[in-house]
Amino acid sequence: MNDSLVVRQLALGAVRWRAWSGDALDEARARGLPLLLFCGDGLDHWTAAMAAGIVADAQVCELIEQAFVPVAVDVAAAPGVARRVQETLALTADARGWPAIAFMTADARPFGAVPYRPIRDQEREKGLARILVEVAQRWRDARDDCVADAARVVDAITGMYASFAPDGRRFDPDLVLGNAEAQAMTIADVINGGFGPAPRHPNAPLIEFLIARCARPDPPLALTRQVERTLAAMAAGGLHDHLGGGFFRAATDETWTVPFFAKGRDENLALARVYERAARVFARDYYAEVAQRTRAFCASAFGEPPTAAGLHADSRGADGAVRDGAYSTWTRREIAAVIGSDGADLVCQRYGITDAGDLDDGRSVLAVRGDVDDEQAARLPALMQRLAVARAEREAPPLAPIVAVITEPALDPPPSFAVDGDAPRDPAEALALVRAHTGLLRRAPLACPGLCLALEELVVSQTWAQE
Repeated sequence: MNDSLVVRQLALGAVRWRAWSGDALDEARARGLPLLLFCGDGLDHWTAAMAAGIVADAQVCELIEQAFVPVAVDVAAAPGVARRVQETLALTADARGWPAIAFMTADARPFGAVPYRPIRDQEREKGLARILVEVAQRWRDARDDCVADAARVVDAITGMYASFAPDGRRFDPDLVLGNAEAQAMTIADVINGGFGPAPRHPNAPLIEFLIARCARPDPPLALTRQVERTLAAMAAGGLHDHLGGGFFRAATDETWTVPFFAKGRDENLALARVYERAARVFARDYYAEVAQRTRAFCASAFGEPPTAAGLHADSRGADGAVRDGAYSTWTRREIAAVIGSDGADLVCQRYGITDAGDLDDGRSVLAVRGDVDDEQAARLPALMQRLAVARAEREAPPLAPIVAVITEPALDPPPSFAVDGDAPRDPAEALALVRAHTGLLRRAPLACPGLCLALEELVVSQTWAQE
């Protein structure tokens, strides 16, 4: 099986997880069982938590072995499968994100999916164990209904693609790009920056597209202000690693304060490009500095050429416990131990470190939340450098390996589409073009992430002119 953190962790339990392969489909067909497809992100805290819960529950492991053909894949290893899982999750559970479990027929047609769940029922939330029992019973007692559901899911996904280019019509790029800009602005958060509700992802393709729109003669003032508001909020908030450089994967809140602590190499390089473009369009040196620090982080953390795909969200704290964000968070006492009480007062004032903290364990995220005068601002870089050196002595989060992409068995590919007139100037505009006609900007970061993944692949496959 593919050597990913997801697969490694699941392999610790009693379930014999299969790779995504024709053999797994053949086994499901021969045994008359559905596939249980666990799809997760090797950098993600909640993927690790759900995998650990499955491994630790002997009854759930036994149920999975007896009632399903279990398959485990890493999102990075099987982007086509991940796309289909997210499409199914959006259609059948009105959910998105990782981890996700999809239930499929032996011909790889999904008939349902669930996002992260606790293993056992908690208060009013149904646990994974109960869901697995219900799915297994339904497959046993009403298999034809499951097969019919799978057909409906596939038809719905096909319909989404068909709505992208109804009747094979071609696009007017100016109209489509204008619509994309307008749709983005309808979900703009004009207070905190960003687009759509929390959790808030730094949607690099969308922001890059909007920066390109700002480069036109006389762009709308509301657009330029929103783009710069978003860039400033991401760089100032807890999404940005103020000690080590680079960005975490997403923010849990609308103010960009508390992140999901994973760091992906590809995502960071995409954001570096965003800030580089912003520095040119808006003529702001600060954006160039953010981009430079982000690229330096990628080179330092992942190597050149890269030897890892990202840093995991979980790390070991001083107490020996592994938890989300232990490496990157602080208490005031820890800061004072490194830079003294006077320095700690200034850093805590600037970056919002409080006794209550941002997380359940009382730890705080460094995020710009307080004003300082010029003299105080001049002191901060040296203090932050000392904190960075102290943090480097902590046990770092584990690196996620670069995983090979699985190509078989392939799922149905997305269709091809044509564009009238001149091709978009760059991939960012092309991506906005395809997103606009699927309404993917109406919910942030995306109404259907799986469909967006497919469309991004479509854009990459085209010969768009580079800048």
